Amino acid sequence: MREKLIEEMVKEVYGPRNGALEEINDDPSKEYITGVIIPRKCRQTYPNPDSELEGALGEDSIVDDDEADEEILVFTPSEIDPQTKPRSFGISFVVEGEKPSFRICVTWGRYFRDEKNKVWKRKPYFAIKHISIDKRTDRITLYEDEDGEILLHMRSIQKDDNHNIIMVNILNDLNINSKNCYGKNLTEASIFQPSLRIKLDDGLKLSPIHIDDNEEKGEYLHFLYRNKPVLARGYMCSAIWDKIDYPERFRSRSFWADGHHFSECSEFMEVDVRSEFVPLYPDPSPVFEWENDKYEKSPVLSPLKLSEMWNEDEIDEYLSPLIEAYEKWIENNEDAIKAMENNGRNKARELITFQREALNRLRKGIDILKKDKDVRISFCFANRTIWLQSKWKKFTDFKWRPFQLAFILLNIESLYDENSRYRNSTDLLWVSTGGGKTEAYLAIMAFIMALRRRRARRGTVSNKTGGGTAIITRYTLRLLTIQQFRRTLRMVTAAEYLRVMKTDHGIGWRPEKCDIDDELMYGSMRFSAGMWVGSGVSPNHLRKKRGGIDALRGHDAYGEPAQITTCPSCGSWLSVPDSGLPEGKNTLYLVVRSSKNSDEINREILSHK
Repeated sequence: MREKLIEEMVKEVYGPRNGALEEINDDPSKEYITGVIIPRKCRQTYPNPDSELEGALGEDSIVDDDEADEEILVFTPSEIDPQTKPRSFGISFVVEGEKPSFRICVTWGRYFRDEKNKVWKRKPYFAIKHISIDKRTDRITLYEDEDGEILLHMRSIQKDDNHNIIMVNILNDLNINSKNCYGKNLTEASIFQPSLRIKLDDGLKLSPIHIDDNEEKGEYLHFLYRNKPVLARGYMCSAIWDKIDYPERFRSRSFWADGHHFSECSEFMEVDVRSEFVPLYPDPSPVFEWENDKYEKSPVLSPLKLSEMWNEDEIDEYLSPLIEAYEKWIENNEDAIKAMENNGRNKARELITFQREALNRLRKGIDILKKDKDVRISFCFANRTIWLQSKWKKFTDFKWRPFQLAFILLNIESLYDENSRYRNSTDLLWVSTGGGKTEAYLAIMAFIMALRRRRARRGTVSNKTGGGTAIITRYTLRLLTIQQFRRTLRMVTAAEYLRVMKTDHGIGWRPEKCDIDDELMYGSMRFSAGMWVGSGVSPNHLRKKRGGIDALRGHDAYGEPAQITTCPSCGSWLSVPDSGLPEGKNTLYLVVRSSKNSDEINREILSHK
């Protein structure tokens, strides 16, 4: 099933969906979103009334990439714009051997409109060349006809007597009137699904691409990924080399239709390096759960149980296993250094120093929990908030992953101490989508919200209420902003629910063993969240023309004011979305203004049944 899903995805975005000789009804420029190389002469693409393709291309000639190291000089489009389709693509790599030479296979497809049958017909092309590097630059014609050329540009830079940097680029130089770069004209002059494949001659091999050792960050990355060398780079595409190429099961016709179509290309099914527009790389999922076979006792990972942690002995019992396991992991790393070569040993020791520093921050966080009751109850409050909002989402068995709990503890000291030197540091969670970054961030938000209120109640800060803006989050996309805002709002709603909860000891939730005597534990100001986003999503004004009120009344307005469509707690509908309510039974709660009491309103509603 996984292989089939990947295959269908590649065919959907890259193509061709129906083989090298496919016929499709719709314009391929609209159907395929990657692997489309438009003509060099198209300095700008013009919108056509019958086409959705638009963009701007401002490159007049091939230029060298202006990055610092000479080894990566290569021509690439000068405007990297999401709406811009490239006019060239290529790869670069380092060859180890005195006289580099290789065989190269280039395939591509073009689509031509059959007006009689109202379809687009694909025509495949290929070119195979043997290249010996005997000069710095070279230009080879892969295709030449009345309608223009497809060119191969190559550049070689000698690093030393035994290493050469090779850059190979394909340029679309098909003819087109620069004022007609749209619609049918542009599609027929573009090349689709191009592939560039290289087999080195005997005695030659790829060598890792150099990383600048003068950059401190580059040194660390080079050391950490020392067993995963980079052997090629792509320009306007990805580069794939033999050691990371697709497994055999992903080498069907769908992944290289033209190679299967031309028998002459069969020897290039397995190559040393090639281009790719839809790269696949197997990346094993990290181990998120506690590894009982490596470490002894597990820390308490239940936010519900952590929310009731109060005595110092409990803090040690619940959290110290995390410290002990992390220290053991560091000690294992120190043992591994002994077997390293000298050139990597110093860098490894520096990384161990960073790990020891993180360990020290974890210890400080736990020590502060012990000595400061306001920090302790804020930590408990954050855990209770996360547990409650997870319960609302029906995740009753939610547990922290060890890295999440460690991230929270790591930041306690810098959140607690305004003079902490770590306030000048950025702590980043580097975990794949779905790994749990947001929950860790939300817990830290809830922690600082509660801590500000507790300090205000103590009178230890100038802000008498602890209110005001406590957290600012920023996202790069509007849709992501809205999605994350809804997740944040659930946490804030849970925090507000706990703030106003009535207990035997006063207003505001607290652990059963809590000995803080305060009638109003988290103050009188409500916890709330706001969203600042462009008017294309939400109106910037409430009562002005085309503002929020006009939108709610069904009039023309900028954006949609009702961004929260369901209750963060129970899921009840707060606003009917534009797509309508889902099929099945839906319960709506209406708020009405009336001089009549509830019984009179009910009778009147029932009378209209």
